[in-house]
Amino acid sequence: MGKYILRAGAILLAAVMLSGCSLSKTNSSDEEPFVSEDSAPQQNDEPVFQKLTEADFTEIEVNVSINEAADLPIEMNTLEIKNVDFGARISPCKKEDVRDQFIEENIQERNAGADVADEWIEFHRNYLTDLCSLPAKGIPWVGAFHGDTAYFGVLFDDLCNGMTGMSGHEWSIFSCDTATGKTQELWNYSSTEQKVFMSSMRYCQGKLYFIISYFDHTEEISNNSVKTFSRNVLMELDPDTGEAKEIASGMSGESDEIGYLIDTKSDRLFFAVYDSREPKNTITTIREYDPASGEFSDIVSGKDIGIPYCGCEGIAYSERTEDRKTRVVTDWYTVDTGVTASLSAANGHRFYLHGTDMYNNTIIYCYDLNKREKYKLNVSGIGGLFSISGDYVLTSTGMFNYCLIPDLGAAFPVPYSDGARTFVQHDGDRAYYGDFGTYQGGWEYITDDTGHISLDVKPETTQDLTITWFES
Repeated sequence: MGKYILRAGAILLAAVMLSGCSLSKTNSSDEEPFVSEDSAPQQNDEPVFQKLTEADFTEIEVNVSINEAADLPIEMNTLEIKNVDFGARISPCKKEDVRDQFIEENIQERNAGADVADEWIEFHRNYLTDLCSLPAKGIPWVGAFHGDTAYFGVLFDDLCNGMTGMSGHEWSIFSCDTATGKTQELWNYSSTEQKVFMSSMRYCQGKLYFIISYFDHTEEISNNSVKTFSRNVLMELDPDTGEAKEIASGMSGESDEIGYLIDTKSDRLFFAVYDSREPKNTITTIREYDPASGEFSDIVSGKDIGIPYCGCEGIAYSERTEDRKTRVVTDWYTVDTGVTASLSAANGHRFYLHGTDMYNNTIIYCYDLNKREKYKLNVSGIGGLFSISGDYVLTSTGMFNYCLIPDLGAAFPVPYSDGARTFVQHDGDRAYYGDFGTYQGGWEYITDDTGHISLDVKPETTQDLTITWFES
């Protein structure tokens, strides 16, 4: 098919003139929406599985323009919760009888291979010793949403964290009532035997699922020999009773290592499985767990599977064709595209790829199966895709967030907080993201006029949470 350029300003004006409506949250017009004569037929209630190629789509280059936030055409809700409090604790690795071991591990790992002066090493050792006397404020690093409740995995270890990712010896899972800000502890891990990293979390069919990695896990394998590796575990937690159990696990260095939970809009639980023997930890399998039966099934298994990171209505993945282009496979269609890019998201009638062009610009490709159109957008100015809601795309630059209408190129600013920890997830027809603001409290080193260094303790451990969701 052909290729042409669509300018957002002209299309916006044309849309208003033809349909008699504006880009706002409500549409007062009762007139039928304008449909061009060359548009492909819309999907039936029971869509037929489709096999398509790049030749079935007309490519349209869409220029992106930033519009007024007040004209945002999608329902957006923002909730600010002040002073969310997870408390503070002294993790077990700070206890006096074991802390020296972890202090030395911290010094060795952080200064590995560096030529560091003895004076600085001693200062670092004294600093960590002082730190062991202070409770660590709870830091949320992973989250999930369901209805009016948010769930967070919270780390309480500021001595050993950062040595192997955001890991530590003390973790808890909290629920947070978004109406009141009240938190409740549901689960806790506290041990010096193994450090734990919590990577992803999802609410599904009344249960909370999360993946934890046990670092420095050791097992006897044969002839009294011991192997040390990380062990990834899929956990199931009942929020009502606090009962938790392990339902699957996989080891590093093997072909069946559990990766991460896949964000979907459906009430099904999918997770990625890696072959960690491969240099790039290749995703080889998409596996489904059925909470009702307790059974597992492999949806697809192969080499180099690409998994979207947000908001599919069912399962979707990408694979490479013989000419190294991207093939998209979903519950509703397969499309052999003409580009080499990564799959971001998919639904019943659209999917999104992202990549870069020869000038290192960030490009989003939106394939619309109803219209048989492919929209190519240079989104370098508004950041990469991080979520979708219906036919709208949410992007972020790391400093600003936008809601984008791909076929028009119209981008609308949406709220963004200065929190370093952002949680993005779908729950039914809602697309969520939550941002934690700066902590109020904690501690820091201060230097007086004479050069003397002392520890200034700020005991408050509360923080602010902003939750934004879009109704598709």
